[in-house]
Amino acid sequence: MSIKRTFARMFYLLFLSQLSLYAANAKQSTKALSIITPIVEMPSGASSKKQRSYSASSLHPYLSAGIMHLRLKDKDTKERIEANAAFLKAGVALNRYLSLEALIASSFGNSRYKGYGTSKDINARFKQYALYLKAAYPMKNLNPYLLIGAAQHKITRFMRNTQTQNAFSYGIGLAYAINDTLSIEAFYKQDYNAKGFGNRASQDAIRLTSYGMNLTYTF
Repeated sequence: MSIKRTFARMFYLLFLSQLSLYAANAKQSTKALSIITPIVEMPSGASSKKQRSYSASSLHPYLSAGIMHLRLKDKDTKERIEANAAFLKAGVALNRYLSLEALIASSFGNSRYKGYGTSKDINARFKQYALYLKAAYPMKNLNPYLLIGAAQHKITRFMRNTQTQNAFSYGIGLAYAINDTLSIEAFYKQDYNAKGFGNRASQDAIRLTSYGMNLTYTF
């Protein structure tokens, strides 16, 4: 199965999980209306503990939008191409510590080529499709995390060709919770680190990295 097809299926499953979550909440609310709950005074600590436990075991879909900077570097010739890109992410938090997310990114404006003593704009476009497992360690409003996954990278209009490369991708990030639904994140990723890229520079050591920021809304 191609990464694009897996990516599309991931978005479809995330959409279904969100609908299922809404349906479950609606069903629970309807059921609660038919039950007379006795009034029992409970310590505030016990109540909050129960609420945190329920929250930790629930699925929480989320959407993110942001910008990032990509750098493709030939470590042998010291050439590099840099570009800015906008991206969208759709994910679901399985619990407080683990999430699954899918990302799609596309560069905008001209890319910048630097090498052999020159620096110039080129009409190259970066595209990226990725699936990640996010492992987090929540600390009050701060949430450091690790990303591990697979990605497909494309550079179009480069030397009149399109270069495509699939790769293992990983990174680190830090999220800050503004409130219960909004958070802001900063991250750094190593998207590719191997010989060649597509069908070019097959003997050169090529590295693709990215860093950026995004705003996340959790449902």
